[in-house]
Amino acid sequence: MSDETRPPEAAEGSASSASNGSTGALPEDGVGPPAAYRNLWVPLIVVPAAVVGVLVLVFVLFSSIAGREASPEENLRRMVEGGTNERQQAAFNLVRQVRAAAEGVEEGWRPTPEFLDEVRAAAREVSADDHASRMVLAMILAQNGDREAVPQLVELLQIDDEADPGGRIRFNALVGLSTAGDPAVVEHVAPFLEHADHALRLAAASVLQSLPGPETVAALRGALDDAVLEVRGMAAISLSVLGDPGGAHVLLDLTYPETYASERRADPARYADARLVQHSRVAAVEALGRLARAEDRERVAELASASEDDLVVREAAKRALTNFGG
Repeated sequence: MSDETRPPEAAEGSASSASNGSTGALPEDGVGPPAAYRNLWVPLIVVPAAVVGVLVLVFVLFSSIAGREASPEENLRRMVEGGTNERQQAAFNLVRQVRAAAEGVEEGWRPTPEFLDEVRAAAREVSADDHASRMVLAMILAQNGDREAVPQLVELLQIDDEADPGGRIRFNALVGLSTAGDPAVVEHVAPFLEHADHALRLAAASVLQSLPGPETVAALRGALDDAVLEVRGMAAISLSVLGDPGGAHVLLDLTYPETYASERRADPARYADARLVQHSRVAAVEALGRLARAEDRERVAELASASEDDLVVREAAKRALTNFGG
């Protein structure tokens, strides 16, 4: 994913979305520059317990497609039997239907055991080089707690830049593995912390917070020196979720507006949106509150005082202070 691209709105969701495990919503029209991850601030996602948010990310692949409504079963058949355009249309519709069912926003259809059997069968039948369809089917299985999703997602991580030039398939596969809950998955995720594409490093740092263990902590601590602010920030926030204070110095840095001003001086396109700065500062404050280290109390108290101009940051700091006691 190029540094010359811009993120989907889901990546710039609110800090409250982070706390609720939601990524927000992507633009319906899918209009924008070629790859979709510039300034992606994964800490604001804070890996969801389920894959509802992941299914939102899948819209990046298909959101420019529109067409008539078909049943989930019909869409599934088209993903296996249709031509390229028909498969893409069917994938988009199926993701939307499964997402709606998962969020409970519509009455009616819900995935049944029989439907999931059909998804598993489709995953075996779909063309090996149709990575987008394979990813969608794996996400649906992951959404429904099916362990068959894990090896499918791990396999998608192995595809190369030629097959996945924007990194979107691997990005979604990484986030999908947040549901695995299996320490064995760490060996497949952690290497992406050293990937050349910083958005994939971000995704890996985010996913690892859902895979606790000593190997995870060691890998995340190694990412605290990443050249990209977002990556080291994500590593620090994931460590805080795991109860490890190793990234507290990075979190403190993220609470200062000057940190983002410095980024803008190096590249005027970065953090040009004040909301993104606000959301990032709130995410850092919340992480400091999770750790509740005595040495960080003074900074959090300062942010909770009238000297802090941003009222949203101030309120987040007031909430965080309640974790410090005394």
